[in-house]
Amino acid sequence: MKKTSMFLGLLLSAILTLSAQQSNAQIGIDPIPPQQDPKDGCISASDMTEIAKYFSQFKNLSGKEYCNDESQTAYLLAGLNYIRKVQFSESMVNSPDELFTGKFAKDWFGYFTKRINKIQVETNCPTGVIAFVYGGFMADSTMHACPMALTNAFTALDLASVFLHEARHLDGFPHVMCSEGPRAGLQGACDKKISDGGSYAVTVETYTQLGQYGKDINPAFRAIAQASALIYGAEAFQQKVKINTEEAFLALTSDKKIYKIDSNLTKAPQVLGATSDLGHFIKSKMGLVIMPNDKNKQMVRVFPTGETQSMANEYNTSSVSDRQNVVDYYFAWTWNARIEKNKVRFFCDKREKPTQSVDVSFPANVDAQAIIYTEGYTPNQNYALVTTSQGLYKISCESGKGQIAAAQNRIDADILRVHKANNVTLALTKTGEVLNLSSQAQRIDLGVSNIVDITSYTRATFFDKQ
Repeated sequence: MKKTSMFLGLLLSAILTLSAQQSNAQIGIDPIPPQQDPKDGCISASDMTEIAKYFSQFKNLSGKEYCNDESQTAYLLAGLNYIRKVQFSESMVNSPDELFTGKFAKDWFGYFTKRINKIQVETNCPTGVIAFVYGGFMADSTMHACPMALTNAFTALDLASVFLHEARHLDGFPHVMCSEGPRAGLQGACDKKISDGGSYAVTVETYTQLGQYGKDINPAFRAIAQASALIYGAEAFQQKVKINTEEAFLALTSDKKIYKIDSNLTKAPQVLGATSDLGHFIKSKMGLVIMPNDKNKQMVRVFPTGETQSMANEYNTSSVSDRQNVVDYYFAWTWNARIEKNKVRFFCDKREKPTQSVDVSFPANVDAQAIIYTEGYTPNQNYALVTTSQGLYKISCESGKGQIAAAQNRIDADILRVHKANNVTLALTKTGEVLNLSSQAQRIDLGVSNIVDITSYTRATFFDKQ
C-alpha cells in the first residue's frame, strides 16, 4: 500500500493583506473582510445539483442551497464549487520561465472529476499533511481530506490547488524524498523536477494561473496565490526551478509612502503605495510584513508579494504589554525567532512543533536592536545577525537548539538596517542616512527624503505582465 500526500510547509493563516493590487495603489494594512473569500456565502441549489452529479455523497443536498456554516462539509463543498466556477482571462500566455506552461490550464473541474469521485474526510492525519490519495495497487478514485484543510485557514484558492495536486497523483506521479533544501530528509515531500509535470508542478501552475489570470479575485488572494507559486517552486523540487525574478530595494518614508529603489541605483525611485502606519519591514519567505511602531496595532502584510506567517499571528495574539519589548522577527525555512530587547524566543522545529518555543537571554547589559541582512535574505540560512547595544550577535537554531553568541563581524554602532539586492548592499543609519556598503560605505542620495526604514524584495517578473 502506498500513500501519496501533499506536504504543507506553511499554514496560510492570519490572512492580512493589501487593499489594492496596482503598483500605484494604496497598500492597506487592514484584515481581509471575511466575505471576500470565495468560499464564504452560499452555494446555489443549481450548483449543488451539479456537484452531486459527480459526488454521490452529496446527493441528499442536491437541489438545495447550501450556505457556509463553517463545517468541514461547507469548506469541502466550497473548494469543489470554486474549481467549477473560477474563470480566467481569455488569453493566457505561458511564462518565459518555468512558472506557467498552461499544461493544466483548462477545465479544472473536468480534470478533477475524471480522477476523483469521492472525498473522504479523515479524523486524524500526520503532521503537515492536508490531503492524500492512495497509489499503487491500492489506488482508487477517493481523495482523503485532512481536518487541517477544512478550516478557515485555507482559502478556496488554496483548496483548488490542493485538490488538483492530489488528482495528479492518480496519473502516476508520486513524490520523492527531498535530498536538500528546507524539506531535506522528508520522505514524499518533493518532486524531481517541475518539467516532469507531477503534482507539485500542478501546485505551482495552478497558483500561478490564479495569481496572474484569475478573474474577480480579491487582490489579497491574488497576492497569496502569487507568493505560494514562488514558495512551492523554490522548495518542492530536487532540480531548481527556473523563475525570472527582479530584486530591488524598498524605502519607507516619514509620510508613510513606499518607494521602489532600483538595485543598480540608476533609476528614479518609484512610488508603490503607502501604509496606514509607520513601522519596521520584516522579511519572510512569503514576502514582506510590517510591525507598526505603535505596538497597539497588529503586524500585517504590506506588499503584493507578501504573506503574513503564523509567527506574525503569534505577535498579533500577544498582549500589547508583551509586544513592547519586541524589536524584530526572523523567518527561516525551518526555524523562526522573535527578537526582544533582552532575549530571543526561538521556534526551532517548524516541521513537527511549530508553536513550541524556548527563550534564551542576551548577556547582561546587551539590548537587541534589529536583524541585519549583510548577505541578503536566504531563508535556508541557519543563523541570523542581530545588532545590539554591545555590537553584533549571532542567533541560530543549530542542532535544533536556540543559541546566542557574540559575532565575529563588526558594524558601525550608528547603523540601523542592512539589506542586499543583487550585488548592492545598503545600510540605513539611525539618523536616516543611506550608505552604500558595496562602495566603501559612501553616503548616497536615493532621491527620497526622510527615509525611516529600508528593505529588499524579490518579485517574479511574470506577475508584472499586463
